[in-house]
Amino acid sequence: MRGKPLWSPWLVGAALLVASALAAQDAPKPGVEPMPADQIVARVAIRAEQWGEVQPCIGLLGPENVPVLLDLAAAGDQATARAAMRVLDYLIGSAVGPRRAKLVKAVATALEANPGPADAVKRLLLDLCARQGTPDAVAALESLLAEPLWREPARRALVTIPGTDSLRALRRGLQAALLTNSDAGWTNALVVALGAKGDREALPMIVGRLGERRTQTALAAIEALRLIGDPQVVPALEALWTNRDARRRDAAIDALLDLVPRLEDKAAAAAKLTGWLTSGLTPHYHCAALSALAQVSSGAAVTRLVADLEHASAAVRQHARQVLAGLEGPEVTDKLAVALPQAKPETQMALVLALAERAEDKATPVFVSLLDSTDAAVRRAVLLALGRHGSAAAIKPLAAQWEKEQGDLRTLTARALLLVGGRLCAKDPDAGRAALLQGLRLADNDALRVLGLTLLTPVASPELWPVVEPMVRHQVLGPAAGEVALAIGEQLSAKGKRKEAIAVFQAILAGGDRQLSPLASARLAELDVIPEPARERGCLTRWWLLGTFANNNNAAAHQSYAPEKEVNVAAPVPVDGKQLRWRWQPINDPSGICNLLPLFTPNTEVAVYAYTEITVHAAQDAQLRVGSDDGCILWLNGDEVYCVEPARSLVPDQDTVNVRLRPGRNRLLAKVLQEQGDWGFVIRLLRPNGELLTFDPPSAPKPAPAVPPAAAPKPAAK
Repeated sequence: MRGKPLWSPWLVGAALLVASALAAQDAPKPGVEPMPADQIVARVAIRAEQWGEVQPCIGLLGPENVPVLLDLAAAGDQATARAAMRVLDYLIGSAVGPRRAKLVKAVATALEANPGPADAVKRLLLDLCARQGTPDAVAALESLLAEPLWREPARRALVTIPGTDSLRALRRGLQAALLTNSDAGWTNALVVALGAKGDREALPMIVGRLGERRTQTALAAIEALRLIGDPQVVPALEALWTNRDARRRDAAIDALLDLVPRLEDKAAAAAKLTGWLTSGLTPHYHCAALSALAQVSSGAAVTRLVADLEHASAAVRQHARQVLAGLEGPEVTDKLAVALPQAKPETQMALVLALAERAEDKATPVFVSLLDSTDAAVRRAVLLALGRHGSAAAIKPLAAQWEKEQGDLRTLTARALLLVGGRLCAKDPDAGRAALLQGLRLADNDALRVLGLTLLTPVASPELWPVVEPMVRHQVLGPAAGEVALAIGEQLSAKGKRKEAIAVFQAILAGGDRQLSPLASARLAELDVIPEPARERGCLTRWWLLGTFANNNNAAAHQSYAPEKEVNVAAPVPVDGKQLRWRWQPINDPSGICNLLPLFTPNTEVAVYAYTEITVHAAQDAQLRVGSDDGCILWLNGDEVYCVEPARSLVPDQDTVNVRLRPGRNRLLAKVLQEQGDWGFVIRLLRPNGELLTFDPPSAPKPAPAVPPAAAPKPAAK
């Protein structure tokens, strides 16, 4: 028979306070001033929905207030009960150190009360212990393990409480359950709980459950052993390997494959796994054992994995290929190299791919040895592997192989030679250049030739010009050949070979490439070969451009982007998830107008930035004469000096801006707005009296070294 709650006087007082508080219409808001605890509790209960008002009061409560909060949680209406429980949860959760221990002790005391609390309160207490419990609640929770109605929530609460006290309580609970021959479900729950907490002292009891007649009991014990992860239980689990119960046997195998890699003796672990792999495992467990063996010893795994490349199961073959590709270490490379020549052709392909993943020079001779394979698929795999990771030792064999192959294999051979040469350029530019020239001669299509020219750009040298010159005017090869030619022209110019450099730049100009022609024109202008009529009228003709930026409803006029804070023409500018880069754009039009329309897409409701530098030898006054379509904003050395927002048509010298130049470099930034239609700008720099002002424009940037294209992508894991 259930007794009356121990704290009923508290409940009466709290109820009276709640009623009086509800009747008061103008009750003051609770603060943190000292007040009787029963008033705090009452206010907490009736104002729980106004958490901001309630929260400051909670810190004034103490362990002595826990009983009345529990009474409210058990006997109040639903809203009050929920509020009281929330307050109690916050009270304990926000406490630290000794204060928290005292609060939990108060909860535990309520839980142990004799006569005990009502069932509803006890459920609340157990739930609170599961979320906020500390070792101070362990004794109360352990006492409930013997009560069938409350043992399961008590077990769950003990699992959440850290420390050895809760472990000992659960262990004693399991001992009592075994002595009293409790039902299997409860015993299994305790076993799993001890496993989840990693209790090694409980191992003897748990191992003893492996031989139980009930399968569910054995499965719980196996899972607990797996969770504890102590390798000393391996022999006990191995004894289940031949068990007639398939569920018990499979669970033991799962646990063993998890535990054996943790053995300190890796040789013993590898021996066990190798033995299991020869015992006829199902494909699923065979794959798991292969992964475990590779984890224990890469060297020991190679032999088994190579053998499994010819396994009857397609799933095992595929898994063996994947594991092989991920193995590391020189021992693995050596063993793969030894196994490769003796393998069957289909196995050779898998081994070639595994070796190709390793990117080691020592694999090149092995690949080369397979170029004589009678199997075309093997040769194809070898050529792909050499293209990805082949070293200088592959150059001569590849050139010889090209003579033997036909069709797409011949093309693949030339491609491999180009890729090897491109990789070699970083270590030995002369050898890499020679390999690339040889590959270009063997290339039988424009795509390969473009690849070769792209790889040549970083190691371009004047002696390449006779090879490159015929390609500069080619419709397909022109852009790639022009990049090589531009680098050659730069080198000739730097060495003082003016005549030869002019010939190269003129050839680029004749090729007509839209991107390269302005650069070639700028070089020729620097060499005084072609005039700059716009420059002779004071126009600023050398710019870096960056765009585009959104300009819906002319919003860009008031939007500040990164260039307005700092300009670094060598660095990308992140905009809306994209990386924009500054582009060099010399203006060759005699009018000096920079026509932006063909240079950018999209070209409606956008804006671009244009940047240039003006170098003078002394501080002086000057004029900027601006024309733009549409609006334009100018900054000189970081200060805004000009702004026109409305759309308009471009007229040279529309506006005059008086500025002061400082000695040395002056940085001029323009933001050119666009709504629709024509789009461009022109800026002249003059003296205040309209005469030409002598200044040095920025030098054309040297072309950046081309980045060699990546080798063939790695095959995706299936």
